[in-house]
Amino acid sequence: MIPITAHPSRRTRAAIVAWLIGIVSALPAARADVFQNWYQHNVFKRLDDRWSVGNSMDLRVTDGFGEIATTMFSPRVRRDLGPHWSAQLNTTWLEAQAANERGRTEVLRLETELNPRYALTEHLTFSSRNRFEWRFIEDVDDVNQRIRLRPQLDLRTPWAGPLRGVFVNNEAFYDFDRARVTENRLVPFGLVFQPTARTELRVYHLWRRTLSGDRWFDFHVLGLLANMNF
Repeated sequence: MIPITAHPSRRTRAAIVAWLIGIVSALPAARADVFQNWYQHNVFKRLDDRWSVGNSMDLRVTDGFGEIATTMFSPRVRRDLGPHWSAQLNTTWLEAQAANERGRTEVLRLETELNPRYALTEHLTFSSRNRFEWRFIEDVDDVNQRIRLRPQLDLRTPWAGPLRGVFVNNEAFYDFDRARVTENRLVPFGLVFQPTARTELRVYHLWRRTLSGDRWFDFHVLGLLANMNF
């Protein structure tokens, strides 16, 4: 284990500087049509050295504690394929308000994931959530298909006391029916805390840009994600 007094290497410091430059470059272009808070949690129980079962829940609220915009419930099964890859199957039910705030829709999703994770340096880790979805949307006859790719960098900060790390990611959504990217979610900066050995808390800012009809809508999100593993 690295002592808490350890200092980042020159390579790690360079990664931090590049990270901050990226954040500063991205934020001036961001604007918001809506502000939301996202409250999320993932719970997984390991069954053996390969298999885990879990559940994810998501509550998205407009203007902090205002109208509920989205609720989501998602049982999941995961298998570790090796030290660097995992596969996952999810069944997700959600009810969501349209981006233009005109009506609500129920959606059932069947999802498959194939996700890599690699250590780039002693402190820096690359991972990616790669998901394919079959979406059964209320009042829509055909099954909608889309793919979501979310590469992420995690930087551990053992020298920063209770702050265990920082992270950044970007998720792009490609809709096969519309043959185009229909959404992008950028997390330019997130903080990682670990209050217990089995619990991780991630606090983040997210800029969501999503297509509804022929118009793009921008959301700024302050999010809290709790990951629990047993």
